[in-house]
Amino acid sequence: WYWEADHAGRLWAHYCRYLRVERPRLLEFTWMSEATRGLESRVTVEMTPSRGATDLVLTHNGLHDDEMGRGHEEGWKHFTGILAEKIKGLR
Repeated sequence: WYWEADHAGRLWAHYCRYLRVERPRLLEFTWMSEATRGLESRVTVEMTPSRGATDLVLTHNGLHDDEMGRGHEEGWKHFTGILAEKIKGLR
């Protein structure tokens, strides 16, 4: 799948391919973008029920240096924050 994220005044293309889907608990997919310098990495999202909510653990493996890792960590914090707000709006 493909999507674009608007960040710092420009669009960033992302290319992904699902590797595992185990409903409702796990998603695993490849991740590639200009920010990974065209190198493929792997994202695993684990979801666990917890006291009427869901705990989410996101692991991004295969990033090729610390700078790339820090940049993606900030991006994932941003997008998981958006996801949390959207879910709150559904309650």
